[in-house]
Amino acid sequence: MCITDVPRSPVGQPAVDRRTLSRGVHAADTLRHMLIVSGILTFDPAKQDDFIAMAGPLVEATLAEPGNITYGFWFDGNEPGRARAYEEWESDEAIAEHFGTPHMAAFMEGMGNVGVTSVEINQHVVSESKKLM
Repeated sequence: MCITDVPRSPVGQPAVDRRTLSRGVHAADTLRHMLIVSGILTFDPAKQDDFIAMAGPLVEATLAEPGNITYGFWFDGNEPGRARAYEEWESDEAIAEHFGTPHMAAFMEGMGNVGVTSVEINQHVVSESKKLM
């Protein structure tokens, strides 16, 4: 399934599609470097609605954090219980501050309630970006 980001709006909040929890803008053209955090989380497929409900507030709060460019989860339409996390950050400091927020702590605590079976998330440093399409 193809999911695209919706630009941030200072006035109104866009509806969140149940297959994706994300909004954001790509600012790679204005940054000297960017950090990308990306990976896969797997959890009990019967708990997908619970995961979505838990992740929604995390996404909304994270998008308002200083240093965050984009943040979201995408769900595999062919494999319930599987989500891709994708984040773009301006700095390591912004990521470190994110891990200390109350909304991240609530999300981490909630992960125990959705039967997480694996988490593989990696950080990448991007020094150059160009538009492909």
